[in-house]
Amino acid sequence: MFLSARYHTLPRSLVQVSRALGVARNVENRSQRVPFSTSTTGFLPPTQKVTLPSTNADWVTDESKYLPPNFVRSTTLEQMTPAEIDLGSDVYRQATTAKHLASRACDLLLLLKGTHMELGFPVDLYTHSLQSATRAYRDGAVDEIIVCALLHDVGEMLCPSNHGDVAASILRPYISRKMHWVLANHEVFQGYYYFDKVGLDKNSREKLKNAGGSGSGMPEKVGAPLGAYELCIEFCEKYDMNSFDPEYSNMDLNEFQPMLLNVFSKTPWWDQPNNLKSGSVTGV
Repeated sequence: MFLSARYHTLPRSLVQVSRALGVARNVENRSQRVPFSTSTTGFLPPTQKVTLPSTNADWVTDESKYLPPNFVRSTTLEQMTPAEIDLGSDVYRQATTAKHLASRACDLLLLLKGTHMELGFPVDLYTHSLQSATRAYRDGAVDEIIVCALLHDVGEMLCPSNHGDVAASILRPYISRKMHWVLANHEVFQGYYYFDKVGLDKNSREKLKNAGGSGSGMPEKVGAPLGAYELCIEFCEKYDMNSFDPEYSNMDLNEFQPMLLNVFSKTPWWDQPNNLKSGSVTGV
C-alpha cells in the first residue's frame, strides 16, 4: 500500500503467523503421520478447493519407504544419506502443493482483516487487497496480475518500508520476472500519489527506470524486465492507489481460488530455469 507509515504495536493476530506459515507437528517424530490413501504416490489429488485457513497436516511420512528399521538418523545435511534427503524432499513436495501454498498465502492475507487493520484509512488492509484484486479481475487482467494484486500487501505489517519485496519473494518462483519487479517496487510507484504530501519526491519512481530486477539466485546481474516500469504504473493507478472505497463491491476471497491455484501450480522458476535456487528444498 504505502512506502512507510507510523504503525502502532503489532496486533495480537500476528501471533498466528506460526499457524499461517506451518501446521501442527509431532516434535518427537519430526512430522505428523496422517492416514493417507487417496494416491499411490502419496501426493494430494488435484483439487479446485482451497481450504482456509490451513491448520492441519494432510500429508504422510512413510520412512519405511526410504530407511531401514532402526536407522540412526543423521543430524546435519552434510552427513545425511541420499535416502534421507529423498525422504525429506518427498514430504516437502506433499506439503507444498499448489493447494497448500495458496491456502497459506491466504492465511497471511487474513491477518490483515479487522478494524484494527484500517490504520486510519477507510478500509482495512484485507479489504484493500480484495478490492485491488477485484478491480484487476473486472479489468480482464490475467491470473498472475490478479493474484499479485490480492497478495501485494501481505508483508505490510511485517516490513512496511519494504513490504513489496515480501510478496514478491513469496510469489517469485511462480510469476514472471516482470510481475516480480512490479511487486517489489510498487510502494515507490504508489508514492506518486502521496509522497509530496509527506515531504518526499512523488516522482522518485523515475529513478527506477531500467533499474533493479529479478536477480535473486542468479550469478549475474539481471536488469529490469522490458515493460516492467510501465506495468507498475498501470498496476498502481488501476488497482492499488484507488482501492480504499468502503462502498465498492468486492469479490469474496473464495472466488479467487482458481487464480491462486493456477499461479501456484506453475513449475517453480518456470521463466528462469537456470536460477540457482531451482530445486532447492523440494528437489527436482
